[in-house]
This record gives sequence, structure tokens and C-alpha cells, in this order.
Amino acid sequence: MNRRNLLVLLGCLAMVSCRSLGRSHDPYVLDTVQNQAIPFETMVADLAHYDVVFLGENHDHTQTHAWQMRTTEELFALRPDMVISMEMFERDDQASLDAYLAGELTEEAFLEQVREWPNYREDYRPAVEFAKQHGLRVVAANCPRSLASQAYKEGLESLQGNPMVAAQVDTNQGRYYAEFQRMLGGDESHGGGDESMLQRMYVAQCVKDDTMAESIARQLNAPGAGPLVVHWCGRGHSDHRLGTVERLVQRVPEHAIAVVSIVTSPEDMPENPIDLADYLWVFGE
Repeated sequence: MNRRNLLVLLGCLAMVSCRSLGRSHDPYVLDTVQNQAIPFETMVADLAHYDVVFLGENHDHTQTHAWQMRTTEELFALRPDMVISMEMFERDDQASLDAYLAGELTEEAFLEQVREWPNYREDYRPAVEFAKQHGLRVVAANCPRSLASQAYKEGLESLQGNPMVAAQVDTNQGRYYAEFQRMLGGDESHGGGDESMLQRMYVAQCVKDDTMAESIARQLNAPGAGPLVVHWCGRGHSDHRLGTVERLVQRVPEHAIAVVSIVTSPEDMPENPIDLADYLWVFGE
């Protein structure tokens, strides 16, 4: 029995089923390998053995952010060599982010210099402040949004050689393209079937994915490194182990990567949960 199965077995001994955690609308952690609910701490104990942990979110789902934060905090207790990586900061924010974490900028000055997300103060500030308190590095992993927009308008070639984006961007179509189209709601959400528009949007998405993957890989490959990288991102970049996850595997195939995602209602549980992620946070309506 491998380490993960042993941890899951020990955790599940305390449970009869998902519903033993409480009412059906109570949030719980689902281990998708066993397809059973497990204690939060059991998930964290397993995730601590990985090199990279993706914490997928819906950007506007408040409960997810609380569980991201709890996971990050509890992982830090087991892996104090942690680095936090975030979609919510862009590569050209890195200098300002570093200066703030080092105490060289006030928070007001820091937020004036970076592209602050609308829900930063409620949902992402806790992670940054946690990193500052504990002396952790935070990676501004994403590409500048202006460059993603440029890729959409002018094509990938227009970004050639720009250090703010990944050196290599994979725009091959396959399952990820199909999932991307589904995520956008099909043809109706992008101009009534304008396939060209959808493809250009996909290129911009791929620029973000590869840039985040390259940013994480650089952290993993830095001299003297070997940390646990916890990456906060929209679930569209990590579900089904596609997007940023797939591109990171291409760069660092020797590293162990885990994916956590969410189900916002038990009624929305996929037929094959293991296809979505290693663990699911299942929330009530």
C-alpha cells in the first residue's frame, strides 16, 4: 500500500460515508481516488508530499478562498519551505511584490504599483499577508494582461522574445480546447459561433497557462530550491490536469503535482471525479 492510500485509509476509518460529515449541504473534502470523503487534515498530510499543489478556485466563490487559505496555512505547518505562486499577480508586479514582502513598501504604495484584482483585499490579501508574516516568497506567476490582450489581437508572434511571457507557448488544440470552449458556454458566448474569435481567445489563455507554468518551473529549478510550491489559480487553468498543469508537466516531468478543485454544490458532482482533480472541496449551495 502506498503512502497516499494508507493516509486515506486511516482518515476514512473515522467515517462511514460523505454524509457522516453532517448534513448534505455541509462542505467536505472528497478524495477522488477513493471516491470518499476524508478529513481535511488527511488531505493536507498527503499534499505535503508533493512538489506542487494547485488550488483551483472560482474567483467569485468566497468559501473557496477560505479553504485555499486554510490549506495553505496547514501545509506550511508541515512544509515551511513553502513558496506561494499566484495567478493574481503578473510578472511585472514581481519587484513591487518583493519590496512589499521585504517591508520596503507600504501596503498603500504596493497596491498603487500592482494591478490589484477587485476582490484582492477580501480574498487574496490574507495569503500575501501570511507570506509576509512568515518570510515566504510569493511568485507573480501570470503574464501581464496587456500582453494576453496583445496575443488575442495581434497573434502569438507579436510576443516573440518578450521576457514577461513564456519563451514557449503551446497552442495545440485537443481536449483543453474543447474544455475551454465548454467553459465559455459554447458558441453563444463568443459572438454567435465566431470560431476565429474563440481561437484567438484560446491563444491568450495559452499564453497565461504557459507563463504561469514557466514561472513555477523556474522556482522549482532555482539553485538551492526544492520547495513546495502552492499555486492559487482559477480552476479553468488546472481542472482535468490541463492548462497550466499540463504545461508544467511538460517542463518538469520529474516533479510530483497534485490538483485540488471545487464543486459548488453536491448536485454538480461529476460522474468521474478523479478526472477532475486529486481532491475536491465540495460545498453546499
